[in-house]
Amino acid sequence: MSSDPRGWETTGPDQQPSDPGEPTETDRPAVPGGTSDPLGTVGPDSPPPGGSSPPPADPAATWPPRSEPAAPVGHEPPRRPPAGRAIAISTIVSAIVAAIVAAVVAAGVVENADVDSAASPAGEDTADADEVPTPDLSGLEADTSVEVVAEATMPSVAHLETGQGATGSAVIFREDGYLITNAHVVGNANQVQVTLGDGQARSGEVVATAPFADIAVLRVDEDGLPTAEFTDEAPNVGAPAIAIGSPFGFDATVTSGVVSALNRTLPADQRGEVVLSDLIQTDAAINPGNSGGPLVDGEGRVMGINTAIISQTGTDAGIGFAIPASTAVSLAERLIDDGEVSPAFLGIQGDNLEPGAAEQFDLDVASGAVVVAVVPDSPADEAGLAEGDIITGIDGDGVESMFDVQGRIRITEPGTTITLTVVRDGEELELETTLTEQPEQTELP
Repeated sequence: MSSDPRGWETTGPDQQPSDPGEPTETDRPAVPGGTSDPLGTVGPDSPPPGGSSPPPADPAATWPPRSEPAAPVGHEPPRRPPAGRAIAISTIVSAIVAAIVAAVVAAGVVENADVDSAASPAGEDTADADEVPTPDLSGLEADTSVEVVAEATMPSVAHLETGQGATGSAVIFREDGYLITNAHVVGNANQVQVTLGDGQARSGEVVATAPFADIAVLRVDEDGLPTAEFTDEAPNVGAPAIAIGSPFGFDATVTSGVVSALNRTLPADQRGEVVLSDLIQTDAAINPGNSGGPLVDGEGRVMGINTAIISQTGTDAGIGFAIPASTAVSLAERLIDDGEVSPAFLGIQGDNLEPGAAEQFDLDVASGAVVVAVVPDSPADEAGLAEGDIITGIDGDGVESMFDVQGRIRITEPGTTITLTVVRDGEELELETTLTEQPEQTELP
């Protein structure tokens, strides 16, 4: 296996990396596939976040690199004055500094004396007009301690063994035996061993998986299980984040940090794994084996399902990702009810619009997804999307890249009507269309 210096990793099943510079078998390298997306929302051949996006497939446009600003010109060092002059100047400067310091100290004594001696009537504001006001924190509730959250959540977290020493995590979704985990944890297995909070191992059945969103549902033959509380509220950046799972097989492990960012996107890798978008980023330690376990907020609610990390060693580097609970719950309910889910289909090929290119071409938007081609008779075609359109929003929520469009379309249920916000020739349009299931074959013009 070749080494990927960008180090995209899934976090489970647990396999110890053989060498710090060699990705493990559960790596998720950040090398986009570069082939047509089977969902018809084809993404760019681009490196992971931070890199430059390749040019759109528009023969009339070019995306040359922008020239860098010239380096600042150096300055000639100051010349040293003659020794005698230096002594005289030093003496004068010392005298001036001493006088200023004395004046400042005296002023400070007088100011403090004035404040102490001039007693203000009760309730009168004596603060200086230039004083920075103290933020009002009275409306904020104190965060529940990690210890309390962990104690309350731990019974609903399960340890998984999928064979050949591979491990992962899961969280109890329903009291009648259903659990949520990652699709990459269970792989192609039909049965897994599930160890719940009571320490007893049970046989678990893989009900169904949604690999395009890395979600799977398991079931154990038992009722009355302690379910976790899920929230569909988006967390705030900086809010507490607590990861619970089985890193490297050590079950019931708790780590904590904060929500580092929201709406992160992981591009597909060269092995065909798909784009994951709208992810929660956290610095709570996540390692191989944490996959499928919960990321919990300060109130003990599951806000995400841990899925991947970015690392060059295969272990935690402070950049972990979780699938939002709202996405996980929606897909889990569909998997339980229908036994399978199909990703939705829009029918475009697109590319990322980078801020530099937007400025270069004097566009009215700084980011979005550039439509490169439209599949005939697809939902995109019926909506009136055209080559060169820039998609900036879906159902009122902004999108910053083609990755965002791909990820959001994938997890939407076929048959759903959506509204696309599009910029065309400087004019903003609202285009409505109904998504369909992915056809067996798609043809681009």
